[in-house]
Amino acid sequence: MVNTTNDPKVSSYASISVAPIYPGGDYNTVAGTAELLGVFKYSQLSTPSSVSNREALVLNTEILADREYDKIKTKGDLENYKNNVNKRVERFKSNDDYQFVITLKNPMSIDSFYDLVSDYNLEVSELYARGIDSEKNIVTIGTKTIQPEVLESIQKEASYSFKGIIEIEGTAKGKDLKKIMKNDKVFAVEVQTEDQPAFGLYWKKETLNK
Repeated sequence: MVNTTNDPKVSSYASISVAPIYPGGDYNTVAGTAELLGVFKYSQLSTPSSVSNREALVLNTEILADREYDKIKTKGDLENYKNNVNKRVERFKSNDDYQFVITLKNPMSIDSFYDLVSDYNLEVSELYARGIDSEKNIVTIGTKTIQPEVLESIQKEASYSFKGIIEIEGTAKGKDLKKIMKNDKVFAVEVQTEDQPAFGLYWKKETLNK
């Protein structure tokens, strides 16, 4: 929701969902569970402190404070979290499909991204990339379209210096996710489950490594 006054804001909400009762069905919203995640002024969205940390834009940490992700406060916490989510992948069935978020160790070039998608049979639904603007502010770019012309336009955008792709979301077989965890360009593989969201870890990794 956007307020069109002189002080514009964006409000975001989330609700609890339950798994479908039959294969291929849709997740259903649980009535009465809507929570206000936060209200953000446009001016706040342009500051380095907020754009460098996705949880400031997406998550209200008071609401999600009991979740494992929100307890990541140190490099040690991050390493433990990474090891735990990677171990979950090892338990998945090889030929089943899983929704994933892959966090890369460093920003990746577009050519390397396409190689990764091809080598591990990834069906990509969304990706995030990193840029730096003229004032040294961190810029996050997200797209659900991965056609070459779209990624090329992102790379050549004049308002920032493109650094590379940092996170990949999509679907893949359990066997391919087990393999990609061993790739030296991959930091972590989170898999969406009924009781465990997959948030992506680059923002945490970036903040804790400063």
